[in-house]
Amino acid sequence: LRMAEDAQRANKLEEAANHARLAVGYDASIKPQADAIVMIAERARAAAMMKRIQQILTSPSDMRDLADELNRVADEVAEVATRANDAGLLVDVSTVLMKLKRPVRAAKLAQQAAEVEPRNPRVWEALAEAAHADSKWAILLKASDRWLHLEPGNTRAKELHKAGKREA
Repeated sequence: LRMAEDAQRANKLEEAANHARLAVGYDASIKPQADAIVMIAERARAAAMMKRIQQILTSPSDMRDLADELNRVADEVAEVATRANDAGLLVDVSTVLMKLKRPVRAAKLAQQAAEVEPRNPRVWEALAEAAHADSKWAILLKASDRWLHLEPGNTRAKELHKAGKREA
């Protein structure tokens, strides 16, 4: 485990994760510390993948060519975000999934983010947008209402709330 901690301090996160996994094989009692090191490495990897996804999304020609890979990587990042229970990462992945026309998965991630950080307006925004795209009017009303409670003057939240009322 010491080698894992040293690698982590040197910002060699993948190496740290590998050492941590190996250390658990020798001593199961260090599993919680090893898991924490592995999770840090996974979050860093997910952040790097999210950066690449954002680059691809800004270039439409790349997006057409790499749609399958984008979906695969987005799913991989979603799994890390779900395990890490990281609201910021969950919202970021939800936003990417909306751009990939996957509102059902986006809504699930945004819902989890809302459970983690219910006072964060970004989570309610993500949930409202996903619910709107998936025509889930009750969820849209709840999310936009909560969003408006946190940001009373938000124009988009008001628009979505009106759309939800109209359709419900």
